[in-house]
Formats: sequence, C-alpha cells, structure tokens
Amino acid sequence: MYNLRKFQVLQAVIACEKYGLSCQSNRIIRLTGLTQSNVCNCLNNLKKSYISPIALKKPDEGCSIGYKVTKKGLRCYLEMKERYDNGYDLNIRKKPSPVDYSGFDPLPGLETECQ
Repeated sequence: MYNLRKFQVLQAVIACEKYGLSCQSNRIIRLTGLTQSNVCNCLNNLKKSYISPIALKKPDEGCSIGYKVTKKGLRCYLEMKERYDNGYDLNIRKKPSPVDYSGFDPLPGLETECQ
C-alpha cells in the first residue's frame, strides 16, 4: 500500500480546487481522516515537486498557507488514480502488483465538507 496517504492528500487538494474551497492542512485532515502528523509529513514530501504552497489573501481557520497542485502533481495523481481504479499498488516506480482496496474510502469527509 505504498503511497496511499500521498494519494489521499493529492486527491483532497484536487477536490478542494474542484469545489472552489481554499485548501489548507486543517481541511485536508477533515477530508481524509488522517492524523495531523501524517498530513504534515505528506505535505512536506509532496511540496518538493507535486504541490506548491500559496499565501492566502483571506486566512481561513487561522491558516495563512494553502496548497495548489502543480502540472507534475496532476500527472502523478492521474497515474495513481488509474492504478487505484484498476486495483494495483500506487508505487508508480515499480511494476504494478494487485492490491485489494475494498472497504477503503480515500476521502471520507468529502460529503460533509463540500455542502
């Protein structure tokens, strides 16, 4: 289940952009159901080339930094999404191997957050 948390965080950032919400770490925590330390670790790893931090004009919930997906991040997300949909592991650097994702919801808080 390599990169599953990164996939969840990327999916949360893209969902925020899709619904016009400002994407901050607090919102990602609510969308994914991950702990704060997991989300912060994923954001730090993804900041290297897949997402870019942006300064928010109107800070929301005490957070002044938001996140936006880069072109490279979108390509990576689409590759991971295709593997997830086909039931393969999310390590895009290795040959696909089957994984069972039944019962896993990548964004459990999406319905309540986007109302």
